[in-house]
Amino acid sequence: GTRLDRDRPTRITTWPGGEAEDWTEPDTTERPVTARTDDFLAFVAEQVAARREEQDATIRSVIADEHGGR
Repeated sequence: GTRLDRDRPTRITTWPGGEAEDWTEPDTTERPVTARTDDFLAFVAEQVAARREEQDATIRSVIADEHGGR
């Protein structure tokens, strides 16, 4: 769903039938892209922060397991 001049907010495309009872159709309307570089940099920064936090949590868990096993 990404083009140079517009983008969809989700990768989920609408598809009729087969939805769960509590499923609500996502907003798939296209929106103009006016600051692609800024949007991309923000996305990358969010991904790096999330992955760094996940890695730090894993390292903390390993260290706690090592110290708890002694």
